[in-house]
Amino acid sequence: MTLLPGDIILTGTPGAVVIQDGDIVECHIDGFRPLINPVKDLKGRKEESENGSTIEG
Repeated sequence: MTLLPGDIILTGTPGAVVIQDGDIVECHIDGFRPLINPVKDLKGRKEESENGSTIEG
């Protein structure tokens, strides 16, 4: 299969795996640098907005 610029690869969560805050998700494709993303739970923890107020999820 040939990938072209702009193509999107969608997968999904593997069956029995639960992805949680702090996990690292990696995608490896031969010939490319790995795509590595940290997981952040924005709904389940307090965050500070730019103006300094607290946002609760």
